[in-house]
Amino acid sequence: MQRGLAMEKLTVGKIEKLDVVAHLPKAENHLTAESTGYLELVRLHEEFNIAMIIPVWVTKEPRLVLMASDSSRYYNVSDEQFDALIAANHLNKDKLLSLPLYTRLGGKAIIVVLIGFILYGMVGGCSSTRDRSTKQEF
Repeated sequence: MQRGLAMEKLTVGKIEKLDVVAHLPKAENHLTAESTGYLELVRLHEEFNIAMIIPVWVTKEPRLVLMASDSSRYYNVSDEQFDALIAANHLNKDKLLSLPLYTRLGGKAIIVVLIGFILYGMVGGCSSTRDRSTKQEF
């Protein structure tokens, strides 16, 4: 018996997320030795995630890395080099490191709403069936 594709792709657990936050100018010093792609400034963080679209909580705070535009390989650089790179490109480090509201709170809000619906269904469903059984017709 063949399993459905939806069941195979449903994952729950920690994943690393890479988000491009700035494209660096296409200059010779921004090329990598292993590839032909230029380097991009990327925010890397780890989160506990459901189905790869619902972030529940951030397990490792974001940090900046460099990644070649034509691969998924990223490179760690010292803080001094990042500070120089950010200053040279007139970028705001705090803004680059800030995670979107959905990443921080989205999954928690969805879980709270689902629990609320479940509790409402349990409590609301029980009281409505009791009301129906105690009504008397004349």
